[in-house]
Amino acid sequence: MSSRSTRFARPAALVICAAAMLAGCATSPAPRPAERAQAPINLPPVPQVEIPDAAFNDFAAALNALKRGNTAAAESALRTMTRNYPQIAGPYSNLAGILAERGDDDEALDMIRQAVERNPRSAPAYNLQGLLERRAGNFDAAEQAYRKALAADATFTDAQRNLGILYDLYLRKPGKALDAYRAYQDMIAEPDETVGIWIADLERRTK
Repeated sequence: MSSRSTRFARPAALVICAAAMLAGCATSPAPRPAERAQAPINLPPVPQVEIPDAAFNDFAAALNALKRGNTAAAESALRTMTRNYPQIAGPYSNLAGILAERGDDDEALDMIRQAVERNPRSAPAYNLQGLLERRAGNFDAAEQAYRKALAADATFTDAQRNLGILYDLYLRKPGKALDAYRAYQDMIAEPDETVGIWIADLERRTK
């Protein structure tokens, strides 16, 4: 299998947060040298919302159902939470993950967009949005989603890798793909051999 086909074959990581907080997975942004050539993305702060005690119990029950493999019960519980606690991001994010795994991309995309409206600093949610936008053919929107994920968490390696794949295979921007892949390699403890092959391939093609 060629290095390019490997990029298509790699399964998409659609899990939002194994133990997601109800307000989403917020992190503090940090500057990234690889993004200095592009206009910076300034994310708004996470809104302060009141979370009833009952919501924590409901959310824990939904996550426990997911861990047990009872997806139907988890989905039902999360849908109920979006009705009872519409101000909370976490249920939308995790429901989007379930829907995306099932292939219900249109509804998943709607849910993840609602999640990032409620928590505009959730890197995992933006990463999932990027995957869904890419699958829908909305490549520019996917790029913005991945960049927002990195603005929310500069160490979020999945978004960095996915951004490189987007530039390489979908937007056909080899220079930006190279920058993204190299930045990804810098972010991880040990070099990714597969990404190293992609980098060498791009270097040959861009000489």
